[in-house]
Amino acid sequence: MPVWFDGKLLYSSQRVGAGCTTPTFVQLGAEHPRQVGDSYIDDVVINAT
Repeated sequence: MPVWFDGKLLYSSQRVGAGCTTPTFVQLGAEHPRQVGDSYIDDVVINAT
């Protein structure tokens, strides 16, 4: 899972513990309304390999 910011690679790992074998959805942001905050998300790519 690579993480890029402003064209620079900030993080990369081939091992990411997602806690599941086959994800059925991807959530960006808080899982409930009480977690207040701003999310700025751009150019998200999710591939199944």
